Amino acid sequence: RQLYEKIFGSANDLCNMEYHLAREKILGTKEDIVDGIVIIPDSAGSFIELGMFAIDDIDNPLHEKFLILFNKDFEPNMTENFIGLGAKTTYDNGNARTRILDYEEQESAWNEVAGFLNLRKGKKYWKKVKRAK
Repeated sequence: RQLYEKIFGSANDLCNMEYHLAREKILGTKEDIVDGIVIIPDSAGSFIELGMFAIDDIDNPLHEKFLILFNKDFEPNMTENFIGLGAKTTYDNGNARTRILDYEEQESAWNEVAGFLNLRKGKKYWKKVKRAK
């Protein structure tokens, strides 16, 4: 947040800050600042982020940068609730990667994240994450 404030100004509005970083290019290049975004909806804040990014700008599509890991516990109701009929459908239509898995199987979740990040370009920090594992 402090670095963002130094570069872009105020960071009091975290929604705008996250959205701006997701869309921004590295200064003087066509390379994205953010290569991939993983959302694991399991709390109030993550559900807000899920909805916030669901409405995408056609001129600058973000959804292809997303991996969203839904808990299998949501699956039975996804054909009837807003998470399934709203956010998940919107992300699917925007070419995001959405997966339904058991949150208790952490290795499965890690494999999804690893596969997703390996597909994304740049991988600037991904190499550090892989080494730390």
